[in-house]
Amino acid sequence: PQQPEARRRYEQRLYEVQTQGGSLPEYEAFVQQYPQSPYRQAAEKHIFQLSTLSHQTADYEQFIRRHPGNQFAPVARLWLYR
Repeated sequence: PQQPEARRRYEQRLYEVQTQGGSLPEYEAFVQQYPQSPYRQAAEKHIFQLSTLSHQTADYEQFIRRHPGNQFAPVARLWLYR
């Protein structure tokens, strides 16, 4: 019973430490280094948000090019082709 809780705390702490600066490169590195992390979705959300802050077409295009497998790539495509 305690092992899953310890693992959850470990994964959470790892995510917090690796992304503590809140920068785009930190989130990108986290996703690359820990693709199976339960915090991958949260990191991908931050990548999307930070990549498209300006809501400029070029930012959405670049996001799709740089992160085609990101769960928010379809959202970026919808934004572009609306």
